[in-house]
Amino acid sequence: MFNARRNVFQLTSRVLTAYREVAQTRAKSTFVTRRGAALEVAPLNSIKSSSAKNVQGWTALNFAAAGLAAAASQMSPVGDCAGGEESAMKAAVYRSYGGPEEVALLAGIDKPTVAEDEVLIRVGAASINPSDVVIIGGYGKGMFEAKGSGKAGSLGSISKGSYVIGGADCVGVVAVVGEKVSNFKVGEKVWTSPDKFNNPGCWAEAVAVKAVEVAPAPNSLSVVEAASLPYVAATFFAAARAAGLSKNNAKDKKCFIHAASGSVGLLAIQVLSAWGATVVGSSSAKNKERVRSCGAEAVDYSSDFAQCGSLPPQSFDFVLNGEPIFSSEGEKFPGALQQCEARLLPLVKGGGSYVSLAHPMLHNIQNSGFLLGAMQSILFSTQALLVNKTYYGLSLGVGYHWAFASPAGEDLGELTELVEQGKVKPNVGKVFPANEIQEALKFSNSSSSIKVILEFETSVDIDKAATA
Repeated sequence: MFNARRNVFQLTSRVLTAYREVAQTRAKSTFVTRRGAALEVAPLNSIKSSSAKNVQGWTALNFAAAGLAAAASQMSPVGDCAGGEESAMKAAVYRSYGGPEEVALLAGIDKPTVAEDEVLIRVGAASINPSDVVIIGGYGKGMFEAKGSGKAGSLGSISKGSYVIGGADCVGVVAVVGEKVSNFKVGEKVWTSPDKFNNPGCWAEAVAVKAVEVAPAPNSLSVVEAASLPYVAATFFAAARAAGLSKNNAKDKKCFIHAASGSVGLLAIQVLSAWGATVVGSSSAKNKERVRSCGAEAVDYSSDFAQCGSLPPQSFDFVLNGEPIFSSEGEKFPGALQQCEARLLPLVKGGGSYVSLAHPMLHNIQNSGFLLGAMQSILFSTQALLVNKTYYGLSLGVGYHWAFASPAGEDLGELTELVEQGKVKPNVGKVFPANEIQEALKFSNSSSSIKVILEFETSVDIDKAATA
């Protein structure tokens, strides 16, 4: 009892001392984080807000959290917050839209509570995707603010005076299991790409995710390697599902992947090949070997497909447009999509399917507001979309679809099997520690074809436990 009281007294003293020290240096720091045995100071200007009032409130919150984080860091190992009694964690967040400088790894973020149908995952690594970068820049904010849950940390919560935790997928271990979850156990290595509209993102030490959006992760991959796959898998499987394509019917189908050297394209090649399909992929000349190494015939991305000997018209059962046209701004979007589809749609045979990952919905809402933008998308406001879908769909019997990343633990479970069978390989380009989030985002923005991974301090411990 005496030792317990002494520990409480020591902790209280440390909190008060640390708080005073941080308050005295408020001109040059916001709060303290811990990496290894060293304390790190994040600059005050790493988080901006839309008003001076919000800045003051946010700063005060961080100063308070700083003392707690500093004291706690001396008494418990990194990562305990995800499964123990700690109520706070670190997460990469932003409070206003803009560039990488808006994002910082903050301590003192509330750890999520776990609902009865959820699991709490202690995160080892997460990926950075091109879509993450443009969303931080404000792309799609009209949709997110109108349709998002508004929960702190989720997309769209900035308009409600809160922050967003970035990230669309992660790999880690189960720390807490909800009362109605029976298919996962504490300590199990898992991966997920959860619903982005209703939940905080995955650039955090802990995430609470519905169990149906989680699957056991392959033990043959490290946490960092595995983190390169969940979000792109959620995207590819959604596209395949839209086209009615699966492991049960893909054998001997002929498939074309446009922009195949990107993360989604490389995964699509591997999964389709594992399903028994024949795959052709387009890429730049410098990336052709990457496409070939995954099992596809490679053609030049910039070539006239209609004149390419291996791409006769109406020869493919499935065409996936993996080009990230969301990067085109303003009026460039309809034109870019029109030009791309004019090259791709003629390749689809009657009864086949064309699937695009570039839906006009976010673009239209961004430019015209939620109601009008949604109407424009439903009515295929641009002539290009209307003509393409009507002509190819009605005249040639081509299925025309859009696809979004869709959270499904079942899909990730299938991917785990393919990885363990050696049929799918990870695509890791460059790894950054979580406290270098700004540098990671800058690199991702300049190298969209290279998969960037954000590594948290617990990744090594998770890998050791998985191999023990």
